[in-house]
Amino acid sequence: MADILKRFEEHDRKFNEILSIIKEYDRKFNEILDTLKRHERKLEEHDRKFDEIINTLQQHGDTLRLHTGILEQHSRILEQHSRILEEHSKKLEENSRILEQHSRILEEHSKKLDILPDLKRNVEGIERTISGVSRTLEEDARIIMQNLLRLDGINITPGKYTGCIDGEDVEIDVYGENEEYCLIGEVSLHIDADKVGQLLRNWKLFKKGAGKSIEGKKIILALLGHMIDSEAKKFAKAKEIWLLTPAKEIVPLSKAKIPYRERSTGEENTAPGTDARDETGDKIDA
Repeated sequence: MADILKRFEEHDRKFNEILSIIKEYDRKFNEILDTLKRHERKLEEHDRKFDEIINTLQQHGDTLRLHTGILEQHSRILEQHSRILEEHSKKLEENSRILEQHSRILEEHSKKLDILPDLKRNVEGIERTISGVSRTLEEDARIIMQNLLRLDGINITPGKYTGCIDGEDVEIDVYGENEEYCLIGEVSLHIDADKVGQLLRNWKLFKKGAGKSIEGKKIILALLGHMIDSEAKKFAKAKEIWLLTPAKEIVPLSKAKIPYRERSTGEENTAPGTDARDETGDKIDA
């Protein structure tokens, strides 16, 4: 009996030791769980920061693509300006040769011509046109048109017209008139059918504002540009508009000197296959 009690005591001691070991394992396991939870929180924080970095990189990528697009656009504009400058240089050389020819002709005929002073002023105007490459396109256009008009016997000094007609602001690039003629023109690097429509619209508004003061005059509508597309040429020819570049006339001045009444009773100012309308949606009459 004593031996059995001794064995029970031994078993109790070992069982208590095992319980102590299990408790120690539980404590260490709980420590491990706490450590894992801290690691999970750190991983979540790292994931959040990583997502922020990804978003920042995406934003930087979008900005880089935008800047690349702007740079490409600027490069194309620079190439276009280089081509235009090259064209201007060629036209300058051509005009210089023409000026030399005119100077020789003037020297040969100076004793016979009664209009020598006027011709000299025309040549000086051409010289100013050639030397005026740095001027704005509008200023060059006024000088070119003025010289060509004078060669045709029409003395007009064009300027710029700005005004308000029927509550609408009107701006005309080239405007001038005398007792017989009224010149209304628009200037643009590129002349298309819309630019022709704009000229006709400005003419309609100007006609309203001018009233009877221009009745009885011949109306010259003009367009000058460096590049003129085929639709604009057809449209301008149909509307008898003086169409020219700095180097030549596309539609000659002789076709564009139209009496006021004929200008005022023309067809609607629509390009082929289009309806030109003003800002209120109404069709515009030429």
